Order: sequence, then structure tokens, then C-alpha cells
Amino acid sequence: MSWRVVLMTACMITGNLIGAGILGLPINTGLAGFIPSLIAMVAGGGMMYFTALILANQVQLNREQASFDYPSLYQKYFGNIGKWVAVAANVIILYGLLTAYFTGGTKVLSSMLGLSTNNLPLFLCFAGFLIAITCINLKFIQKLNTVFIIFLAAAFGILTVIGSSHIEPVKLSYQDWSFLPATLPIIVTAFHFHNIIPVVVAELNYDVHAFKRSVMLGMLLAFIMNMVWVAVGIGVLPLTGENSILQSYQSNIPATVPMGIQLNSVVFTLVASLFAIVAIQQHPTCARSDRKT
Repeated sequence: MSWRVVLMTACMITGNLIGAGILGLPINTGLAGFIPSLIAMVAGGGMMYFTALILANQVQLNREQASFDYPSLYQKYFGNIGKWVAVAANVIILYGLLTAYFTGGTKVLSSMLGLSTNNLPLFLCFAGFLIAITCINLKFIQKLNTVFIIFLAAAFGILTVIGSSHIEPVKLSYQDWSFLPATLPIIVTAFHFHNIIPVVVAELNYDVHAFKRSVMLGMLLAFIMNMVWVAVGIGVLPLTGENSILQSYQSNIPATVPMGIQLNSVVFTLVASLFAIVAIQQHPTCARSDRKT
């Protein structure tokens, strides 16, 4: 498999990883501190990498099937109980992700428009928009995803450049290891792309070695982006008080909102808001290609 194909696949994986997870990382890991969060990201990313390889091997072994799905895989090894446990787990995960996308996007839009964060009409409009996108032509979605990924990369560069100039190094030295377990759910979310594994393996002609290289590169790029973003968020935002990590954590607000206020930068606020909206809606469109798996 050529490195060009591997690189394109890695970029697709990175694009799938950049979403609600990266938006919440500085807030949900900030109370533990940068060093504990970094260690947790290494451990969590490693766990997600090895589980991805296990699932890819299973897809390759079952390549003769008309379609591959995870509930059937669990049924094969654990019987009907395993199948329904997998179904229930998928429902919970997908419901949680959709809730994060809808509510997170609504709060970002509310902040941009100066509206109440509990705005039901805006929530319904945003949810309806995302649902409509998932129902349109697949080829158009794939082209749209390419544009989104390019925009996300450019926007991320702008945000990190602006934010890094306001980092206070002393904030990065704070550590609270007792809060570390609370960071694991958001870290797992930030490194979750497993819903597209069957599609990716099939597009690579069931070449598991090419899949390993693609996943390693794609997850490494995502890890670097996550690490930089966490460092910027923790280094910029105060731990407690008004417009702080603690206040944002309690209010379930994405990091881009308090950072925009803290930096008092119109450019940062605008780019951050657009970055958040595109990152959130990137995942429902990516999931569209996995509907048959």
C-alpha cells in the first residue's frame, strides 16, 4: 500500500478525531493539571490504538461477510447476551455523543449571538441542521469533509498561535491527581474513531499493516493537537473564579467560549466559534459513511 494512501487515510482518521472531545479537553482535564492530563492522554490514546487494531483484525477475518457490525462480532464470541450488551453500549455511546454535539453547538452559537445558553429554538434548529446534513448525498458529504478538515487545520493553527502568546507557565505546573479519573471519559471520546474502522479497513483492501500505519500516524497527529490545545487552555484560563476552568466545567461550556472572553480577542472569538461549530458537526457527517456497518 502506497504512503499516499496511508497519509490520506491518516488524515481522515485525524479529522474524525477532532470534534467534541478536543473542545472539552482543556476544561475536563484542567482540574487535574497538565502533567496528569498528558499522562492520561498517553494511556488513553494507547488503549484506543490497540483496541482499534483488534477490531481491524476482526474486520479482516470476517471480510467474506456481506456486512460487518460490532453486535454480530460480540454475538460470535459471547452469544446473544454479548450481542445485546453491545447494542445497548452503542445506543448509550451514540446518544451521549449526539447530546454533546447538539448541546455543545447550541452553547457556542448562543455565545456568538449573545443569547441565553438554554435556548430551545436554537437547539432545535442546530439539531435539525445536523440531521439534514447526514441525509444528503454521500459524495457531497465526502467533499464537504475535505473542506472541513482543511478549515479545522487552519483554524487550529490560528487559535494556538494567538493563545500561546498568553500562556502563563506557572499554570501548567498545577497538579491534582485525585481528579485524574474524571478525565478519562473525555480522553476516550477524544481518541474514539472506532465506528469508521470497518469502512477504513475495507477501503484499504483489508491490508491490516497499512491500517496500522494509518492509525498510528492519524492518532499521533490528533494526540499532538490535543496536547497543544490542552496546554494552551490550561495555560490561559484561571483555575477558579469567574470565567475559569472550574466555572466552565460546572456549566459544561466548551473551552473556546471562556478562552475567547479571557483573551479579549475578536479574531480568536470568531475563529474559535467557527472551529467549534465545524468540529462538532464533522462527526455526524463522518458517521454517515458508517451506516451500513
